[in-house]
Amino acid sequence: MNNLQNINVDKSLYEEFHKSTSSATKIPDITDFGMINHLPLYSKYIKKGDWILDIGCGAAPMSLYAANKGAVVKGVELSERAISENRKAAEYLNLTNLSFECEDFMAYCDDSVYDIIMLTEVLEHLPDDKFSLKKICQLMKPGGYLLMSVPSVNAPLHKRYVRKFGKDPFDERVGHLRRYNAVTVFNLVYMAGFELVEFKLCEGYLRNWLYNDEIGQLFMKFNRKFIKKIVTFVDDKFFTPIWGESDIIIAARKR
Repeated sequence: MNNLQNINVDKSLYEEFHKSTSSATKIPDITDFGMINHLPLYSKYIKKGDWILDIGCGAAPMSLYAANKGAVVKGVELSERAISENRKAAEYLNLTNLSFECEDFMAYCDDSVYDIIMLTEVLEHLPDDKFSLKKICQLMKPGGYLLMSVPSVNAPLHKRYVRKFGKDPFDERVGHLRRYNAVTVFNLVYMAGFELVEFKLCEGYLRNWLYNDEIGQLFMKFNRKFIKKIVTFVDDKFFTPIWGESDIIIAARKR
């Protein structure tokens, strides 16, 4: 590969991010507010018997969902705490087709060939996104699917912070090296050997407010399923088209 495999990533950032992560006790579903935009798209491509690699799996909602559908799933993540908690979740939920490894993807080696690779809010953390996508393509079967999401430069709060401070404190806190717009990420995916199948621009100002404002976070504590659907509908139909999206979700097929 190339010498970026030898880059030393600051794992302490990710241990800090996952210091409160605990093992899941249920399978995520499409009604979960954190998954309400991703799972409807991802679920179209995940089927029983697929071999799936979940890169930067975090607290593993996507891994748990895919394994519950009967796929053989491997999740890799930098945080040792996250991996430890994910293993507990797999055991508790009796998902014997799910495994986890504490790995840095830039140094990751695997002889397996996958039907699907998931890269959810991860590409922006990787030192070389072009190299990483090409490496992912090499790990996949012809016709395999890349299911991916990245943060958008059009995110309303991101733009506001950049105008006010010249930078986004959130990006610094969580280790974002960059953000994308739809054209740049579509071009990256194509240059790596994929063809775009579908995409979604989502998570507008309303959702940003719910997750980042103190009053919004208080509202989230009492958020019920029907309210989540209303919030998502209003965000998708009005806030995102007017003020811009925070997230770009993609399904692409290896050419």
